[in-house]
Amino acid sequence: MNLEVSPRVRLDSWKAIAAHIGRSVRTVQRWEIEEGLPVHRLQLQQRGAVFAYRDELETWWRARSQHLGAQPAEGEEAEPAKPVAPRRSIRPWWVVALAATGVAVILVTRTAATRRDRDHQIAIPLTTFERNEGHPTFSPDGSEFAFASNYTPGNSDIYVKAVRGEAMRRLTTHPAYDYHPRWSPNGKHIAFWRRQHLKEGSELVLISPEGGPERSLGEFHGPVSSNLRVPGPYHGWTPDSRSLVLGVADGEGRPFRLMRLSIADGKLNPLFEVPAGRLGDAGPSVSPDGARLAFHRFIGQGTSQIYVAPLLAGGVPKAITFDRKFNAEPVWINNREIVFYGYRFGEMQLFRMNVDEPGNVSLVPGGAGGLNPAYSAAARQLAFTAAHPNSDLWRAPLASPGTAAGPGREYFTSSRQEAVPEYSPDGRSLAFTSARAGYPNVWICEANSADQCRQITHYESSLTGPSSWSPDGRKLVLGSNHAGNYDIYTVEAVGGAEPKILVSGPADDSFPFWSRDGRWIYFASNRTGRFEVWKIAPQGGTAVQVTSDGGYIARESYDGKWLYYSKNGSSVTSLWRRALTGEPKDAQLIEKFAMWYTVGRSGVYFILPGSKQIGYRDDIGGAARVALDLQEYLFMGVAVSPDERELCTTLVKPGGRDIMMFENFR
Repeated sequence: MNLEVSPRVRLDSWKAIAAHIGRSVRTVQRWEIEEGLPVHRLQLQQRGAVFAYRDELETWWRARSQHLGAQPAEGEEAEPAKPVAPRRSIRPWWVVALAATGVAVILVTRTAATRRDRDHQIAIPLTTFERNEGHPTFSPDGSEFAFASNYTPGNSDIYVKAVRGEAMRRLTTHPAYDYHPRWSPNGKHIAFWRRQHLKEGSELVLISPEGGPERSLGEFHGPVSSNLRVPGPYHGWTPDSRSLVLGVADGEGRPFRLMRLSIADGKLNPLFEVPAGRLGDAGPSVSPDGARLAFHRFIGQGTSQIYVAPLLAGGVPKAITFDRKFNAEPVWINNREIVFYGYRFGEMQLFRMNVDEPGNVSLVPGGAGGLNPAYSAAARQLAFTAAHPNSDLWRAPLASPGTAAGPGREYFTSSRQEAVPEYSPDGRSLAFTSARAGYPNVWICEANSADQCRQITHYESSLTGPSSWSPDGRKLVLGSNHAGNYDIYTVEAVGGAEPKILVSGPADDSFPFWSRDGRWIYFASNRTGRFEVWKIAPQGGTAVQVTSDGGYIARESYDGKWLYYSKNGSSVTSLWRRALTGEPKDAQLIEKFAMWYTVGRSGVYFILPGSKQIGYRDDIGGAARVALDLQEYLFMGVAVSPDERELCTTLVKPGGRDIMMFENFR
């Protein structure tokens, strides 16, 4: 395969794609299903109208060549893989498609067995607005669907639209964020979540599909406000429409579990407990006969498996997927089969399986980029959200600490996710997480040249990073969930060596940062039941608990006298500081910010709630102020150069989400 850097050249047939890879059409069609070969389809055109971008094929081949290079194709002799010339740099020629949602980014990997289906169905668009639509749910007869959309700028509301035609009505107009509607089986209600800005927890609301008065079912903690950014839905109806199954928690930061809520009297009854060391259960879906419940259980940040249990108090859940990757939001097609989505090779993918055949998972052809599946048994329709977002690294000059000297500019762009940048101690390099080669991994680029990059980790996982430099710039410490749980590793910054495990175990250990003197590595761990800041020596040993009343992302001041830490991992949290010498005293510095921050020489930079601005507060005191307004949504991470002349952050590129549908789904 020719791996010279190419412009965005499109190959417009299976034959052209096969010729470029050097295999038969039959083989590349199989690789699309089983190995995530990035093939696109022209919507609303004839069956088999496909195309692929040459640069995406080349990136895919880099990630899979070792595995596939010597693999014989069906019906042909094995062909020798063409040699790949080593390259000193990677140029940012990718353009348009992310992963994660995040909370996550990835690869189509076979579970215990993967069935093939060559009969590709073509999804048709149900919505094509300029803004984002998602979370579809069908009416009982399949003639209409409800969804959430920011069709009205600056707000998210619930709408109902006809499947055939353009008739549409708006159900909610509240200034809060309304999302994840679910239509009741009897057709009388739509249950959705409402979240007030800066408020922990979300309210569960009922409304008629025709609109009118709303009824609150209560406010709950759980997936809707957790640090995991847990995907929905967070609730599912029972077939008799008398109750909802919810994923909720006893309090902020606690594991969430599935409970049954009575619509008539509001009573909440737990179904089963979450095992120790697991982060919680979400995505409940009840089978059409009401006998079984399917859901996803988070075994670590970014790692979730599909489970099935009897819909009875005390029922014992059993795992039916085992790949230790990201799987979520099952929906029942009948009393035996489910469709769900998972994060593979840079985007979400739809999968299906028979729940009585654990591990036997197959890809839904044509479901690339799909999430939030919804099914109408009456009309045999499968709808889903089609998401192809993107995020890039941006940099902005500083005139002085906390004051921007000019607007931000793109630093590194690709067709995948870039996030959580961190400058090296000498300011010459940037480490960050990128999914440009499929899975998210840690990369290092020269700060003055995005053309000079090297990949540091090579994990096939949904979360790897963020990373922190050792004071001498020779090593990085990072987190990854490639083994299932989120664990801590160290690795040489020059690359080429395998990362070494530093912290592992059943707990979720994440967000490591090196102390200024190099003696400690701080990290977040939920080993006590909730997240606290811990520290451990870089060579290993016994971890020491630092905070006792909640703690998450921790960083030291430049002089090593102070430890800054966020209170928890919620999307809006508070920033605290404690002295590292003398008696530890904790003080709150910032009441509300959007999780991400970094420490400069004389103050703290942080992402403001609303996620379009970076704020600044100096160490001496005084009110926080806006340091940089980028006018676009920030994604994950903010970094400041050691000389405090530049900020680096991640911006979400405008992209849109549409709702697509398979007709006569089978």
